[in-house]
Amino acid sequence: RLLRDGTDDAKMVRLPRARVPIDASRACQSAYSRPSLSYLAMQYAATCCANLSSGFATQDGYEESAISGHREAQDALATAGALPLLLAMLPSGKTQTAGALALTRLCAFHPPNQEQVAQLGGIPPLLSLLNGASLSSNCHAANALAELCRGNPANQNAIALAGGVGPLLSMLASRSPQAQAAAASAAAQLAMDCRDNQETVARMGGLQALVALVGAPEPSVQAMASLALAAICRSHV
Repeated sequence: RLLRDGTDDAKMVRLPRARVPIDASRACQSAYSRPSLSYLAMQYAATCCANLSSGFATQDGYEESAISGHREAQDALATAGALPLLLAMLPSGKTQTAGALALTRLCAFHPPNQEQVAQLGGIPPLLSLLNGASLSSNCHAANALAELCRGNPANQNAIALAGGVGPLLSMLASRSPQAQAAAASAAAQLAMDCRDNQETVARMGGLQALVALVGAPEPSVQAMASLALAAICRSHV
């Protein structure tokens, strides 16, 4: 109902992983382009994009970590023009969390979408969200940056040159386990097989912060901190 009529009372529905409706991405684009569309409806539309991209739906659309994406839906949504529309949601406090979540899912293990987001100027607004007041936005922005970096040397360099290392390391000191895990995950992808970023993270005190998190009580934080340490030390003798 949201994608067809732009109503605010639409609810998320479970979507089969095997097939994606042919017109789903066009419907998402149409919903975004309606000038009268409310912030709530935009949130639903972004969450729909996220759920289509991951191949399943959830009650509220928010998870702590990204998963391998649904390639057919990722391709269809990008072709329909979803990426610039999602990036346009990042400056608004009412839509930035849903927008960052959807970008995470569309870029998960998808180099073409990773590159398009970077070319559209998506890195600076995502970095800005790391310093925002919303914990959810902080975490989803870190997750999105992690997916932009995953197996993408150009984006690893671009995020580092844009000053992304410092804010991510600062998030490691958060009291929130969700923020700690998201920041450690992003640091891992930023440093993976990238000697310059490995050295930058170490020089800025990232090793000490990550070692401390290995002893955190939450398993997700332990796992992401360990992954980040492994990525920083990899092939670095």
